[in-house]
Amino acid sequence: MTKETAFRNASQEIQLKAQWIASRRTPEEARQEYDIGSGYLCALYDTGIFDRAAFTAEADLLKAAYRAAVRMAEKKAALSARNTESGKTQPSHSSIAIIFSNVKRGGAES
Repeated sequence: MTKETAFRNASQEIQLKAQWIASRRTPEEARQEYDIGSGYLCALYDTGIFDRAAFTAEADLLKAAYRAAVRMAEKKAALSARNTESGKTQPSHSSIAIIFSNVKRGGAES
């Protein structure tokens, strides 16, 4: 395998890794995949397949994918938090009062 072929294949692999990172559902999953991708990227640099410029460009790609995954997870969390709100304007103690008014009272009454 020539150095150019190795470079091209490694670049494609990093792009796929960035897509994979961006598609993760939680920041923890994205961080784990980012760490794996960063390790792979360091190995490519250490073996001489990537020079400093290629390393920096691909590292920026992985960082952008990680940030996108985190932003998407935060948006989904905010949307699900809004969906759990009841939307009722009554204070919560009013529903308790309704329950007590429907309870059959015991005691001295006959």
